[in-house]
Amino acid sequence: MKILHLISDSLFTDYVIEFFEGVKKGSNIFLISVPSNNYDFVFAKKYQSKNVIVAKKNSNHYNSVIEESNADIILIHCLHNYKASLIAKRTKKPHQIYAWFAWGTDLNWIPGFHRQLFYERTRHALFKSSFFSFFNLKSVAKNIYYSMVSRSIMARYKVAVEKIDFCATVIPIEFDLIKHRLGTVFRAERVSFSYATLENSFGSHLEHANRDLGTSILVGNSASPTSNHIDVFYRLRDFSIEKRKIIVPLNYGEYDLYKKEVLKFGRQLFPQNFFPLTEKILSKEDYIQLLKSCNVAIMAHERQQAVGNIIILMWLGVKLFLSERSPVYIFFKRKGLRVFSYQSDLAAELLIPLNEEDIATNRKVLYELYGTENVKNKLVQTLNIFEKAVREREV
Repeated sequence: MKILHLISDSLFTDYVIEFFEGVKKGSNIFLISVPSNNYDFVFAKKYQSKNVIVAKKNSNHYNSVIEESNADIILIHCLHNYKASLIAKRTKKPHQIYAWFAWGTDLNWIPGFHRQLFYERTRHALFKSSFFSFFNLKSVAKNIYYSMVSRSIMARYKVAVEKIDFCATVIPIEFDLIKHRLGTVFRAERVSFSYATLENSFGSHLEHANRDLGTSILVGNSASPTSNHIDVFYRLRDFSIEKRKIIVPLNYGEYDLYKKEVLKFGRQLFPQNFFPLTEKILSKEDYIQLLKSCNVAIMAHERQQAVGNIIILMWLGVKLFLSERSPVYIFFKRKGLRVFSYQSDLAAELLIPLNEEDIATNRKVLYELYGTENVKNKLVQTLNIFEKAVREREV
């Protein structure tokens, strides 16, 4: 069986290549889409391998790789707009199956999938930054374009989704939400895959992830406004945080105008305590050291986001506050993980470190969910399901 992976340069690319080759060596072709022919990779390695192909998205080269691969399984890692367009237009070969491994951001196009993503102060900051960007001609043109074509984009996604045979979501609840929102358009069968394992996050020696934590507070995981940074800042202002640092990663994500608003409010509200990350993407080792300087993390996302970060934080013993409406919070609570509500628990729990019993509970459950062997076994099961479906279509 030949598997063609449609993926882009991301935090997950190297993991996907190494993990799938570890399970099905020699059966994979990885087609990495890039925005331009002279693109410099930000996240992925520059692979010198015949089964890793780099091509400009929507180019003749990109499309020809897909056609000439004659893959049995086309595995779509994040259903970006250009991939949805390609799948919608493509004639599916009789024996082929399409599998969609959703990331979260590719669910935003589904009407009503998310509740209100932004809290009041963040929404105001977004409006303000959008207002000023109105005077940027490129931004105006882009907004007009997307408003004009949004219906056709949605229609294209629906045509693509109708062709999907299998779907894996980061959090199982998301699969049910897709099914609820799209109804009969979504015919895919649920399968399992995780873009994170504990060993991949920490290396082969998990015991090195000791619990010698600092006292800093982590807010959000990126420059995305879905972290609701500014609303979190105003809530933190009411606590006696004394000399505790407020660490805010803003070096990931392309929201420059919003980032400026976050920097402004952070420096204004916490002139001595505010420590934003703006310069560069840190190495895995340096980033984990940064997370270990914290014993509290606040991820006020209303949607599934930052799961890789969350897994690392919980394994380290960091006390985690999530929106109680988030699919991640709901799923983790059902699994028995000790996570806390940003809405209900912050006032009483912020300054109390996670106790040893809760840390042990979290590690046990996390290992069951994200230990490499368990994730690998689930992937083997998923690939067996794919192969069975291909064989049945070849008959």
